Amino acid sequence: NRFPSLDYNDLKKLLSITNKNIIKKARFCLHKSKSSRLHKMVIAHKKGVQVPLHKHLHSEELLLLLHGKLKLLFFSGSGHFRKEVCMCPVTSKAIFIQVIPKNTYHTINILTDYVIFLEIILGPFKPKNMKIMNKNLFCY
Repeated sequence: NRFPSLDYNDLKKLLSITNKNIIKKARFCLHKSKSSRLHKMVIAHKKGVQVPLHKHLHSEELLLLLHGKLKLLFFSGSGHFRKEVCMCPVTSKAIFIQVIPKNTYHTINILTDYVIFLEIILGPFKPKNMKIMNKNLFCY
């Protein structure tokens, strides 16, 4: 689709997919392919999803929270806790958009039954552009 858009029914469909999915998450990609220069994704995660502590080597990342509440956790390269940002939708008057600098280890902790967020990051997607930290190294 040359002019991708989503509405409320699309978000309901995304949540339905998430509820039926064993990994408790789903996404709608608004970019054409993994090789696109800019990746725009609307992502739903149910509470309990474990996002590995990771960093992006090639790009900063932008998160815009659409629904729910989460904690975005930042860590140093040696695995020590650095900072916590509590995110809520724009209607809450709290932080709803966060830029994650390139080469910054981060993960999320979902505080509500589910969250829906927009993620924007440079492409193309290549596994070598993301580094996951060994779980035994980080301290929170």
